[in-house]
Amino acid sequence: MVSNRPSFTNTLSVIQSFAVLIGLIVGGVWTVIEYIPQFRLHSLQLEDIRKNLEENVALHTTIEDISIHHLPDNIGHFLSARVMIRNNGKQKIRIIWPTASFTASKMFPTGIQNETMTLERLSAETLIVQETLRSGVTTDEPYWAELKGPGTYFLEFSVDVETSQEPPKIRWRGTKFIDVGR
Repeated sequence: MVSNRPSFTNTLSVIQSFAVLIGLIVGGVWTVIEYIPQFRLHSLQLEDIRKNLEENVALHTTIEDISIHHLPDNIGHFLSARVMIRNNGKQKIRIIWPTASFTASKMFPTGIQNETMTLERLSAETLIVQETLRSGVTTDEPYWAELKGPGTYFLEFSVDVETSQEPPKIRWRGTKFIDVGR
């Protein structure tokens, strides 16, 4: 009986390994059957949302008409710029003006931006809270700011827009670099 003991233990080890192998295969097949179709469906839904946004919500935001005004006697530099937003999409969008942010950040050779100025909206219609743009329509808003001397500045404009699509609210941006001479 003692001589059969190692053979019995080896047989049980083989059976146990075989049972674990079968369990792993069954679990793997079950995972593929259960989760892969859901993953594909989720990926397709995200792709549909992306295509829908590209087709229906297409804004073109530019920063134009940039003017630098040098005041005499080293009083300072003033920047004026116009933000143009054109709806190139198929559906109406609503611009939410109180969420608009327009900044000018002075750039240094180290890449650090530690002087940021906020540009103020110049429009006589500053009380407009929301503006709806139909397809093909452009709106523009003038802005200004006092700059912190000559240098290179990074201009960044962003605003929230609403659509009837998913996601309903999107943050839209426009950027530009400018150089302010002495």
